[in-house]
Amino acid sequence: MIKGYVISSTDHKPAEFANVILMQLPDSTFQSGVITYTEGDYTIENVKPGKYFIKSSFVGFEDNGTEIEITGDKEVFIADTIYLSENTKELGEVAVKGDMIRSTELVDRTVYTIPPEIAKTSTNGFEVLRKIPSVQVDFNNNVTLNGKSNFIIQVDGKQRDKEFLARLMPEDIQSVEVIHNPGAKYDGTIDGVINIVLTKEARIGISGNVAGMIRPAEDPSGYVAGGIDYGREKITFYASGYTFFQGLNNRTTNFNRFLGNGAPDSTINNEGNGDFGIVASSINTGFDYYLNEKNKLSLNVNYKPTTFLNNLENIGKIHDGNSIAHNQYYQSDNETRSDEVNISLFYKKEFEKPIQELTIETSAYLFNSLDKKKFNSRLEQTDGTLVYSYPYNENVNNDRNYLSAKVDYVHPLGNKIRIETGYQFYFQKMKYDFLNSIDVLSNLYEYTEYRNAAYAGFILNLEKYSFQASFRTEYSDIEVNKEIKNDYYTFLPSANIQYKINKSNNLKFTY
Repeated sequence: MIKGYVISSTDHKPAEFANVILMQLPDSTFQSGVITYTEGDYTIENVKPGKYFIKSSFVGFEDNGTEIEITGDKEVFIADTIYLSENTKELGEVAVKGDMIRSTELVDRTVYTIPPEIAKTSTNGFEVLRKIPSVQVDFNNNVTLNGKSNFIIQVDGKQRDKEFLARLMPEDIQSVEVIHNPGAKYDGTIDGVINIVLTKEARIGISGNVAGMIRPAEDPSGYVAGGIDYGREKITFYASGYTFFQGLNNRTTNFNRFLGNGAPDSTINNEGNGDFGIVASSINTGFDYYLNEKNKLSLNVNYKPTTFLNNLENIGKIHDGNSIAHNQYYQSDNETRSDEVNISLFYKKEFEKPIQELTIETSAYLFNSLDKKKFNSRLEQTDGTLVYSYPYNENVNNDRNYLSAKVDYVHPLGNKIRIETGYQFYFQKMKYDFLNSIDVLSNLYEYTEYRNAAYAGFILNLEKYSFQASFRTEYSDIEVNKEIKNDYYTFLPSANIQYKINKSNNLKFTY
């Protein structure tokens, strides 16, 4: 029996459904032929002792193979991994008729391949996601998966903020992986994962994009966005950002009539004027450093400041009959400023054995917002005599910080099984401080959580069936206002079963 792997030399991904044939040397007589499975693995049975050549071929790749010798002293012979290189040819004339996104259903995810024709009709990563089934992107670039927003976005396995998608060039996107039933590797609170896989060539050269729109009318609004990538063979630097602003003028007019004993009693005529403004920005920068083909290091920093201003001044005249009896004044000023910082450091090590890899990721999140509200209402007689005044001030300080560190390891067992295991540490601290001019309403809320999680799982790929099962356990220690304490365990099993009816149809069961 002969076992081995067929891997793409471009991105080191398994070559699924590649042809593998066994030829006897020296005359290259055909002996047997098989097709690789999901993990790029193959098995050739009933092989007699002798010298052979194993040849693999796949559409769009150059043929490659390896020479072996079966001596008969081993029941299972492990052949060297076959690496396939992309086959590029220069054509004199090409007629393009269009293409569509093609999907490959795996036991734990769905992989959508992005053809060049689709990339050319897109401007950034958001545009590509709009073409992926089950992914929705609205006009404000808010992304949902099956209508849900509780999911994570990854780029080459590294968790990223959605603003990172704006810097991605569509032609650099090789495929999009969608996980609808995340296994134990992921946090138990998420409902899905979108992982964007980039081509290897995306890290070499310089590229960028810029876009903007300004409406210099009475109520100005607009945005400007751009990004640049500069990559050498081993390192890529990138920076991107956007700023959105909008200003509006608030004008209000209303008239109220009050009745007493069925007859008009008094009226109030109000007129107000104010301003509304918002400025929201995002800056994303970092680098990807390829120490060698097996070791990669990435740093990403995202900063998002936001400012919101809203003020209104209202004057009301209270008529008693045909004369003005009182003047009513109302004034409000609202100001909200927030800062959000997300820092992520990612390391990935690939081993000589295909699929075997180790990843380490740490991330820190810092958020602070301050909401200031000033309100004043007063009633005066027509001669300026004060009847009553009600001033009110309110400040709300909101802090949310967390630190996460996790280690994931994948190890293949033979050609059909791979095991996954990992550990995650999570620390979260939230503080909500509410202060106002009425002390009895002031409140301070503090929340602290320590969480430790570990998981293990496996994937088994057979000719017609594929199985994925995993188990995650979490221990949380929570403290509220330094008075209330609670700790508990959570157990999170998950499973997927896939039956391949043929190359175009399959059934999948998830738990």
